[in-house]
Amino acid sequence: MTISYMHKRRGYWYYIRRVPLEARAFETRPFVLKSTKIRIGDDPRGVVARVRIQDIDSACEARWQDLIAGIDPDARARYQRNLRIAGEHRLPYLIKPEIAALPDEDFLHRLQIVASKPAPELASAMFGTISPPGIKLSQLLDEYCKLNAASLAMKSANQLQKWRVARETSIQVFMSVNQGDMDLCKITRSHVLAYRNHWNQQAVEGRIQIGSANKYIGRFSSIVKAVAEAHQLGISPLFEKIYISGEKTGKRQSFETDWVQTVLLAEGALDALNDEARAIIYLITETGLRLVEACNLTKSTIKLDHKIPHIQVRPEGRQLKTDQSERDIPLVGVALMAMKQHPEGFPRYRDKNATASALINKFLKSRFKIEGSQTLYSLRHTFKNRLRSARCQDEISVRLMGHDYDLPEYGEPSLEDKLYWLRKIAFKPPTRI
Repeated sequence: MTISYMHKRRGYWYYIRRVPLEARAFETRPFVLKSTKIRIGDDPRGVVARVRIQDIDSACEARWQDLIAGIDPDARARYQRNLRIAGEHRLPYLIKPEIAALPDEDFLHRLQIVASKPAPELASAMFGTISPPGIKLSQLLDEYCKLNAASLAMKSANQLQKWRVARETSIQVFMSVNQGDMDLCKITRSHVLAYRNHWNQQAVEGRIQIGSANKYIGRFSSIVKAVAEAHQLGISPLFEKIYISGEKTGKRQSFETDWVQTVLLAEGALDALNDEARAIIYLITETGLRLVEACNLTKSTIKLDHKIPHIQVRPEGRQLKTDQSERDIPLVGVALMAMKQHPEGFPRYRDKNATASALINKFLKSRFKIEGSQTLYSLRHTFKNRLRSARCQDEISVRLMGHDYDLPEYGEPSLEDKLYWLRKIAFKPPTRI
């Protein structure tokens, strides 16, 4: 998202952005130009600079929103400074009414701290002269993004868009249920329960699964709690015990191994698909990759010249589902044939796995008349079943799948070990793909 604000200038990475139209009345210049102080030579791909750019952009967005809302943006900085100073003295930051209610012993302790090193900033932090800045629900997501800029910078543009849309929806529904925008500090338990009741009613009427409703609830509550805790607003307890009970975990169907061999891998069975989509199916069949992992392979993660041809799942320009998702998988059979035809991956679907999913699943349903919950993802479950049927060791199976695991850590299995099991379960490939 912020990558378009990254520019090279005088040997350094710079943040350059035009001030949004609604904020121009408050700024003296039409552009913001700030150096990241990171040399291009030290960071030629801009990996570190991108994180810094995200930080700068989040700070600018927060400043503009404050100005538009009539809030002094410097008050936010002064409040954060007070939080930091109080924390350095291992004390909670309290505002004036809370200070007045302190026991004499605690009040005197703060007084002694100020007396030992008189300074206006220290006195302000000890006696709560600055109230928490008002943060409205409409500002919530941008504030959260500012607090988590580094981790969000790891997401690809498509991942970030999907992540943001899901959370914007959660916030908008809360505002709709509770009649509009409000300050975070004004949220009450009644507001939270009204939000829960909305999603509960949606589930009762069959408009949404309980699991999906809980995801919306969880997204909203996690964002509110993160921002509230960062600003010491003390509203996190309002979100206790709000999830809807009765959620059922659906079991995804796999394909029968014989069906994959005789139908899916039959000569010409996938000819109606474009070559990249066809190759993705072949690759997933013999590797158990997640679709998003297959779509985002690149020349640097496809190792065809290695003594054991293999692919590497790596967080290149995107965030992996889990740490365990990062793994190396040997190529055998039809997967090796497919990757030899696509040594640089699948540019048509890079960071567009949703497009690939829609196309391939539509094809599978129309071409093979599959029913129920069977989808392209079912091939991943088939892969797991094949490993189990071959009595593959759990340690190797979970690493091939990229699953989170609770096994003793003895180091990563070798490519040779993985290759042994993949050859053992390999399908007979068609003569052409």
